[in-house]
Amino acid sequence: MRTLPFDIGFRVVGHRAATRRAVQLSVAFAAYAGCDPQAKVDREAYLSAFLFDGAFADYLKQNRSERAYNGPRGASWLWWDMGTGPAPLERPFGTPDGLPAISSTGTGNSTTTTCSSS
Repeated sequence: MRTLPFDIGFRVVGHRAATRRAVQLSVAFAAYAGCDPQAKVDREAYLSAFLFDGAFADYLKQNRSERAYNGPRGASWLWWDMGTGPAPLERPFGTPDGLPAISSTGTGNSTTTTCSSS
């Protein structure tokens, strides 16, 4: 897995529209994955899917939202939300760059796959 030069994300505790707080995303993700009691995995909460640079924390504090942030960002994971839409996609997502072909089945399942650079 390629390491990105930044590791800031945000965490939302409670409803998805609740206040976003900047976190070191790799630490927060590892805490959730390990069911660390400090992560309070028994509560509704969300982690951002994207990584941001250090300036993002200041932006988030000032604006209370990630909306319109125009600084560097990236992702170490691809998050596929296989929602419960009315019909599956007719074709899988394109794979010219070697990413897995994944199509929505309309079952409400989600999957995560790592990104790699060759």
